[in-house]
Amino acid sequence: IKYNVLKWSKKQLDGAMNQKEASLAYSMLFGDKTLLDGKVKDNFSETGLAHVLAVSGLHVGFISLLVGFILKRIIKNKWVYSSVLVTILIGYAYLCGFSASIVRAIIMSAMLMIAQNLGDQYDGLNALGFAGLVNFIINPLCVFNVGFLLSFIVVLSILGFAPPIKYHLEKRMPAKTASAIAVAISAWLGGILISLFYFKKITLLSSIFNLLLIPSISIIFMILMVALLISLIPILGEVILGVPEILLKGLNKLVELLATLHESTLRLPLIYFSLVVGMVGMIIATDYVFIRKKWAYAGVLTIGVVLVSLVANI
Repeated sequence: IKYNVLKWSKKQLDGAMNQKEASLAYSMLFGDKTLLDGKVKDNFSETGLAHVLAVSGLHVGFISLLVGFILKRIIKNKWVYSSVLVTILIGYAYLCGFSASIVRAIIMSAMLMIAQNLGDQYDGLNALGFAGLVNFIINPLCVFNVGFLLSFIVVLSILGFAPPIKYHLEKRMPAKTASAIAVAISAWLGGILISLFYFKKITLLSSIFNLLLIPSISIIFMILMVALLISLIPILGEVILGVPEILLKGLNKLVELLATLHESTLRLPLIYFSLVVGMVGMIIATDYVFIRKKWAYAGVLTIGVVLVSLVANI
């Protein structure tokens, strides 16, 4: 089933789009970057938008938003609605190879819906821990996978940093804007150490790029998904897929332009000791650790990480 669905999807995209846009569309939909143009891949990496090309919690959010909007108008029973939505998400995860990040996102989404249906409080930290445990049971070696580490540490960072950042920002701007900025900053903070350790670089402006582009990318993704489904009707296939092709061309050009801002990239290789100490500092600084002067401790550890990394790099 998986092979036939992916083969049909690729055939539809290749038949209606240019090669560059078709490979980008296929990568965005299913996380397969094998046929993606190397330059396009580098541009998304340089701008901190590489997660768009690897199926993750972001894609689960897009699918939930799109499918949930339709299901709520068809299914009134909340338990049936939740069951159907989770089943569709699992089917999508099957097509994408059950990557650690998408399994994490589906488990956390399912736990959120269960909590809402029962009228209980949702605990993001426990949901993240349970998702990590399930991933570890499925594949104990996932803890050495950079995708697994980035997914879980970024979400941990959002859970720990976003609430206090949002609290301070809400005093100066609307709540929705403050929430979006808080999530973008928190995700960037969570990915810093892993990016420096594995990729030897971070994009200083990636939080801004994500804040500006993710809303547009979410719309492009949903239009692409709907267009692909409509292309099941033979006559409409090539015509309807022309719409996301135009949008993907624009996205490619914009990302290429942003990737030229080389000064926004910091290159500082980390040694393993720096990674561990830095992660301890990040956890101390989150909203989950109730100790006195926690920001002071985190600051000292952060400075230590930078100094050790600089010395190790000489």
